[in-house]
Amino acid sequence: MKILFTKWLFPVLIGLISAGTVSAQTYEHPLALPPVPQTVQQTQQFTAPLPYYAADAADLEARISSLESQLKKKQDKPDPKKGFTRVIDGRVYFDSYSSSQSGSDTKTGSLDTLSNYNGIRDLRVGVKGEGYDIFDYKVDLCFIEGTGSGNNRSGVNLKDVWFGVKNVPLLEYVRIGHYRIEEGVSVLTGGTNTTFFEFDGRDFASGRRIGISSRHLWAKDQIRFFAGYFYNNDIARNQRYQIQDNQGSITNLRLTVLSHVSRKEGKIDGKKFLLLGGNYSYFDASKGNDGVIANSSFNERFGSLDIGSIASFSIPTNGYQKFGLEFASQNGPLSVQAEAYANLYNSVSIGGVTKDRRVFGSYFTVRYFLTGDYRKFSADSAAWGAVDMKHNLNLRKVGDHNYAEWLGAWEVAAKWSYTDTSRLAGLSNSSNVLQFAGSVNDITLGLNWYWSPQARWLFDYIHVIPSEIRNGQSRDHSDTDIFAASFRYNF
Repeated sequence: MKILFTKWLFPVLIGLISAGTVSAQTYEHPLALPPVPQTVQQTQQFTAPLPYYAADAADLEARISSLESQLKKKQDKPDPKKGFTRVIDGRVYFDSYSSSQSGSDTKTGSLDTLSNYNGIRDLRVGVKGEGYDIFDYKVDLCFIEGTGSGNNRSGVNLKDVWFGVKNVPLLEYVRIGHYRIEEGVSVLTGGTNTTFFEFDGRDFASGRRIGISSRHLWAKDQIRFFAGYFYNNDIARNQRYQIQDNQGSITNLRLTVLSHVSRKEGKIDGKKFLLLGGNYSYFDASKGNDGVIANSSFNERFGSLDIGSIASFSIPTNGYQKFGLEFASQNGPLSVQAEAYANLYNSVSIGGVTKDRRVFGSYFTVRYFLTGDYRKFSADSAAWGAVDMKHNLNLRKVGDHNYAEWLGAWEVAAKWSYTDTSRLAGLSNSSNVLQFAGSVNDITLGLNWYWSPQARWLFDYIHVIPSEIRNGQSRDHSDTDIFAASFRYNF
């Protein structure tokens, strides 16, 4: 064995060592190994595969199924940016009136017929929504519209029917359809958010018309400008009037400025603000159905009742102007509001005497929430919104009795309003001399109980003072008192 090692193996080992010595001369140590290239190191690094278990596969499959289900639910929800949303809304009013002058006759020059009334005053159902975060729309159908007597208008009547487009270059927001002309903050507030039975200054409101308008907001929504062009006929007129080019036109402008405004999450909430504004409308009657006749009616109103200053007439004119100034302010539960109006018709000569044909009106309202609530205010429409309530009416049953945990919101309000048509007395229209014209003051006291922002009770007392209602040369100074209650719900 020793001979074999020395004879064969020893020379082989000597040769290998000699070869390693020669190649190792290029390294720092004779026994150092050559560095491994980086690419080789990366390719040699690997992680051993995890063991496979059937339970892990089942858990992974369940997770994937859950994620797919959640994703499908999100995709099924309507997205206003990917289509149109639809919200069904409506309202129902139950009104009751009682007057101390029930049964008066307009033909004698006294107050209008003030028959006691109980029943459904208003019943409406509509749909509204948005689309693609660009459009909005509204369709409002009225099934019952009370007139304050047994002769309620029934059948389906269209109210608001319009379509709007946001972010229009230069015009900002454009609306087309059938909606209210902007003639003051009270007119735009609407029946669902009024303090009293109706919006104030109804005598000077033109109502709804078919038209197109644009609205602009500046200075963080504190300055608002509205411009609209309307037909001088509403959507309910006879179809032949709508087809022929004889409706006349109305150009309507409104500018409001908000200052000292409070904000919530960056948006104007109306808790504190001061609003000043004005509106102007020009009525072009030259295309009217009666040539150059403008039909007008001024009746001081409470609810649907005409309570004084009766003047319904047709004035020969090519056009007339309407002016309005508005003021509103709120500091928490206390708010005040006032507006002044004027209709200016062109002068006319009667018997060689030039008559000034103007009609004036105004009102002032103050209200206070005993429960510390306040009314919201919309910068988009520059009008009052729903009540921001601290607590809705909340009843709790304890044993065999119900107890009120919260009583909702309580509001007291007072209003003075005035309409003056005395300058129209004795003026001649197309057929005869105006029989009824004059001025009237009325004072209204109100108590409102809100169960929620959508449900409320209204209790009103009104004292009417007709200072000058004429029938030829006679005058009627008889006052009247009205008591009214209403339950109103909107959804």
